[in-house]
Amino acid sequence: SFVDRFERTGERRIIGKPRVVTGKRKDGSSVSLTLSVSPCAAPGEYIGILYRRTEAEARAKAETELRDVSTALETLAEPVIMMRGHTITSVNHATLETFGYESKSELEGQGVTVLMQTPEASKHSSFVDRFE
Repeated sequence: SFVDRFERTGERRIIGKPRVVTGKRKDGSSVSLTLSVSPCAAPGEYIGILYRRTEAEARAKAETELRDVSTALETLAEPVIMMRGHTITSVNHATLETFGYESKSELEGQGVTVLMQTPEASKHSSFVDRFE
């Protein structure tokens, strides 16, 4: 277990590192919690503290995670195109290089078919509609 590993090696995978967990209420519904496990003064004893996550905390965490993902996508060497429906909402630098554009604003807000040759562009809508 994580506790056994911590006692043998001192490696902190859970001990001292808060993490988000989902609790189950008596009625079966879920509650978002943060769990923090810390060693007590007595060897081999630990205390687990749970505290409720507020909506604001959950939203802030999600926004941070999205920024981290966006940063990772931006640095990929392969083109990444994010869309809502058929409309481009964001692209990374590799997309600009691949398709010969100079700025993201040239693509953002455009239909994705702007990046396709005519035969593919004309089939795109019907293809996507089958999977929505």
